Amino acid sequence: MQIAKLIEKIKSKSIDADAAGRAYFSVNTSAEETCAFLDAYLEERRYEELAAALHAGFINKEYSNAGYLLNRVGSLHLDARYFSLLLETASASGYPEEKLAPLFAACFAAPPGSFLAAWRKPAEAYLVSEAYRDYGRVLNLLTAFDPSYEAYGVLMQVDKNRTEEILIERLLTGRGINKAAIRKLMLSYKIDISHLFKKYSAQEPKMREAIVRLALLYKNDAAAAAFLDKAAKEEPFVTIRRLIFGARAKEPRSDTVWTIPAFEQMMIDGKTFGAEEFCQSLASDPVFCAIAGDLFFSVYTNNALSNIVIVHNGEVCSLENAPIILKENARVGVLHPLELPASHEYLRRLSVTQPFPQAGRPVFIPGELETASNVVRRLEGTVISAGKLKKNLGDCGFRLLYGAKDNAFTRAAVFMNDCACVLEFSPTGFSAKGQVIILGNARFYHAADFIKVSGKLYIEGVPPIRTSDIPPRMFSEFLYTLYKAGNVGL
Repeated sequence: MQIAKLIEKIKSKSIDADAAGRAYFSVNTSAEETCAFLDAYLEERRYEELAAALHAGFINKEYSNAGYLLNRVGSLHLDARYFSLLLETASASGYPEEKLAPLFAACFAAPPGSFLAAWRKPAEAYLVSEAYRDYGRVLNLLTAFDPSYEAYGVLMQVDKNRTEEILIERLLTGRGINKAAIRKLMLSYKIDISHLFKKYSAQEPKMREAIVRLALLYKNDAAAAAFLDKAAKEEPFVTIRRLIFGARAKEPRSDTVWTIPAFEQMMIDGKTFGAEEFCQSLASDPVFCAIAGDLFFSVYTNNALSNIVIVHNGEVCSLENAPIILKENARVGVLHPLELPASHEYLRRLSVTQPFPQAGRPVFIPGELETASNVVRRLEGTVISAGKLKKNLGDCGFRLLYGAKDNAFTRAAVFMNDCACVLEFSPTGFSAKGQVIILGNARFYHAADFIKVSGKLYIEGVPPIRTSDIPPRMFSEFLYTLYKAGNVGL
């Protein structure tokens, strides 16, 4: 078979690797033909097929002294002989080494039992020997052709300190690289990063964030844990503190952990702290301090709003950022926008990033007709798909109410303290594909009036609460939840 036709068959995948390998090595070929043969496989990343062809070609070939590999790495193992045939073939034809580099890297990630997996050790031995001769050249090859960092153990063997510095620099400042793979490599080699902690405070925010992300990988290391504890208290940037607390909140802890939903619930419920308790929490709990740093707080004296404050660097401050001392008899709570006096309405227009909607949170006040009745009709007639409604109800904490027919729901309730808001909608079993639901009225009930039987919730024969009897903050939050459930723009 002519080599040109063989190469065409390889490119069109009309010949298997074994046949191609035997055919190629059964005749004398020119350097140009050899390059074309290798390109036919390598340009399409058909590395395993090339390896199979070379194995078949080696068996068919009458001799191979594996001299090239023996001279370079000192191995005559059978797999090394096959790998040597690749190097001999490429070297004799002047085939560029950089074109082989992707194949070398592929050997390190090849599945067990494959030809490439059998080549991992000779490929590693070859790269190690080359790196000892010219570290920079091998580094450049791997940088270009090993984005998964599978073969960088080669460089660690040759010059561990230099490779560690390169990996850390790439992880901290690199762009468009596989940082997850670098982190995995660093952990497997237990690379020491403690020297970074000493330089932390002098770095720009982006670099500090990168150092924190790296330290979080080493969170079980004593030095990293101590660094993260210090950074959580002293780091001025909220996003970096939140990164630390967000990662640590996922770990099991024996002590109380403040969470963003907990602060939001405090705002909804109107829960308050004594002045001393609030200040102690800021001083002793870095998570509490970090979340509080993005919120506004109400200060009450004699049960009346007397001030609005913020938290900065663990201190209670005025809105002008000046530290203040709370009176002993003061109570502090998470500000609800419903409380804002006219003089502070500007807070609602500020473009600030908060852990949950607070300053810009929509507020709802009952109208005259609503105050005089026991029904809210704001969502009446709203159309929504059954699937979307079911998802929204679940996301907003609603529970479906059962009635005469267990397979058709017409109401759902969401609870807040000792009350509940019931949303009515057209009958649905939430199973019909493409079904459209029409929302109805909303009414309020005492939580104690609901009956639970075998896990099913009922409310029958009980008059609703008058809207005027619902506290203003609770009414506003119920309506906020209703609008989210109804997929109505806020």
